[in-house]
Amino acid sequence: MVRSGDDPGTEFAVIPSRRNHAIDRGKLARKARPLGELIVDAMHKKMDGVSDPLSDTIPPVPHVQRKRHRRPKSERESPVLHGCLKWLHDRGIEAWRQNTGTAWIGDQPVTFGRPGAGDITGILPDGRRLEVECKSPTGIQSEKQKKFQATIERNNGVYILARSVEDLERCLKSFVATA
Repeated sequence: MVRSGDDPGTEFAVIPSRRNHAIDRGKLARKARPLGELIVDAMHKKMDGVSDPLSDTIPPVPHVQRKRHRRPKSERESPVLHGCLKWLHDRGIEAWRQNTGTAWIGDQPVTFGRPGAGDITGILPDGRRLEVECKSPTGIQSEKQKKFQATIERNNGVYILARSVEDLERCLKSFVATA
């Protein structure tokens, strides 16, 4: 330990210089104690009557319950999505839900699906590719979705922007005999 020249009571550790100054986060995490443990220990000491000057300075952890904002059912796309999947299934059209996005596994991002792809993909009875993008009545198609639509249509596929099951039915009447 080395004493600071400014304050004779202050001590600090001297860290030997290294070529690599990277922090070993694993070692640091193993040595660190979670804040919750520190607060619980301070509370136990206070309850036991042990005076700890640090425990008086730690404020209690506030319990904040976040209110989840949820759109009304009339503004969600999930009823449209499920209705379209049911309609396609009832008519024997091979179609499935297609998710796209990014998930984190540890600290590694993993992307899945193609950006801009429709919510439902499938194969029409004549062999053409089907893409259905489901939107709420107020939903807006993104630029990536518009580019993907152009790609599907340029390659003789069928792309439908459905705001209701009726939109899907109207567009697929010519492809399905029982529609």
